[in-house]
Amino acid sequence: MNILQIGVNDAVDVFFDFVKQNKSKIQKSIFVDASIEALDKAIERYKTIGITEHFYNYLVTEDNSEYRSFYIPADEKTSGHSSIYPEFLLGSHHNNGMIERQVKCININDLIANFDHIDYFQLDAEGMDADIICAIDFKVPIGRIEFESVHSDGMFTRGNKYKKAIEYLYSKDYKVYNRDLNTIAIHNSIT
Repeated sequence: MNILQIGVNDAVDVFFDFVKQNKSKIQKSIFVDASIEALDKAIERYKTIGITEHFYNYLVTEDNSEYRSFYIPADEKTSGHSSIYPEFLLGSHHNNGMIERQVKCININDLIANFDHIDYFQLDAEGMDADIICAIDFKVPIGRIEFESVHSDGMFTRGNKYKKAIEYLYSKDYKVYNRDLNTIAIHNSIT
């Protein structure tokens, strides 16, 4: 099983539980976060279950940007509420200010090209999810995609960008389901 997680959010999430439960089946894994603090916490947590490789500090993009501004809450640097959108932090109850950093970027397709296939791709890019989904070229087969869709068009807003992402997934032969804050897309080749 090959897995990719973008937005590790200090590994206090259901994806960590999935990895822990399926560790013996995982052949290749890549974990990416734009927040070095959140990534460091995730690395420490994954060490507890014996996973110590393939953690990267990048901001995953839909384009070929070399660096982008990235904002993290000044009061909670390991928070999963970091984003390229400063207004996202203000809407997430982080009123003690924010820190702006320039973070090295990687294009989503360049990252996916590290695999021959992906069984489970989990994406939590705090507002960039729909843009990233629409940029995937699907040259590498992906069985299951789960992405945080609730902020696709602003804080707790699913609008035109979300609709475009869903239509794109349908065009690539995915079944799509909503689950709370996330959207799950399962390729029709999977039974």
